[in-house]
Amino acid sequence: MKKLNIWIKQHLLFVIATTLALVSVVFGRFDFTYIKYDVLVSLFGLMVVLALFQASGLLRWASIKLIDWSSNSQVIVQSMVLSSFFGSFLLSNDIAVLTLLPIYLNILRHLPKFKGRILGAALIVVAANLGGGFFPFSNPQNLIIYSAYQVDFVTFMWWTLPLMVAGFILVMATTFFVEKKVAHTEVKEESVDRSVVIQASIGMILMVIAIFGLLNIFWTVAFITAYVVLTNWRYLLQVDYLLLLTFAAFFILVGNITDLSLVQSWLSANISSEGMAYLTGLVASQAFSNVPTTILVSPFTDQAYSLLMGVNIGGLGTMVASLANLIGFTIIRNAMSMNAKAYFKVFTIINVIFIAILVLLFFPW
Repeated sequence: MKKLNIWIKQHLLFVIATTLALVSVVFGRFDFTYIKYDVLVSLFGLMVVLALFQASGLLRWASIKLIDWSSNSQVIVQSMVLSSFFGSFLLSNDIAVLTLLPIYLNILRHLPKFKGRILGAALIVVAANLGGGFFPFSNPQNLIIYSAYQVDFVTFMWWTLPLMVAGFILVMATTFFVEKKVAHTEVKEESVDRSVVIQASIGMILMVIAIFGLLNIFWTVAFITAYVVLTNWRYLLQVDYLLLLTFAAFFILVGNITDLSLVQSWLSANISSEGMAYLTGLVASQAFSNVPTTILVSPFTDQAYSLLMGVNIGGLGTMVASLANLIGFTIIRNAMSMNAKAYFKVFTIINVIFIAILVLLFFPW
């Protein structure tokens, strides 16, 4: 029983999501179509590719190099935050977090006395959320709104540019609160397995192309998985399957809630105005994540701009407000160099402050 309690505490988000999904099935139904298989398959493929990068030694090499090139710990965090913010423009917030947090955790192994490690980790995730709101293809919720409302590209960019600028100022200003500690490492550089790096790079390129819709994501991931099985199947053991199941549980929960006639009636009657569309997207994202919220709300309102601002700012806030938040927390939870409870506290404080500022700045008064 003690071991079970420990396991539940370590995987609390999975337990909560699964419990809520089961309750929703009891009062609703289980429907396989609720699950967004393309999202789960994409995450699985990215995790496999990142396992290859980890095994190649490239992440460790990049960590040592960044320390050597930086004058202090604050500069390291600022470099990681900038990479996360601008990287999410093209690669989405999920991929930015999946790629950069492991590098950051590798860096922390060489900075054992660095007190700003938790703040740095939280800012990497927050930066990915804020940067990912820029282009129509940066995040799924953007693409849904861009396509559903047939917004032209220039108009969309004009809408998101102020939020991107405000987010950049907030996140970079906060990096100056990170401890400034002289950074250096005497660790001898280890060799990088170039053949594995090439394999991982090809896998990442294929994944990005597939996520952009130029390749079939299912066939692409099937090809990568088959190759890994034939070359070294142990890489598949590094995939966080509980995280994938957590997402599946949230999809089932949202699907059942969406099917409720009461919810549909309320949405039809109450979100025609700019303010209500904005607040509904913002508040609902805190409980159901911003991508499912966009799918839920978009058919019931013609306020594209307000909904776009609501769900993008709504990616901040709770741990479930965006998939990137969940991915980041799962990576942190599994890291030996990070206290998950302390991270949760710092992450929540930053998000509450940021969301309060941005909500007021972009509310359609």
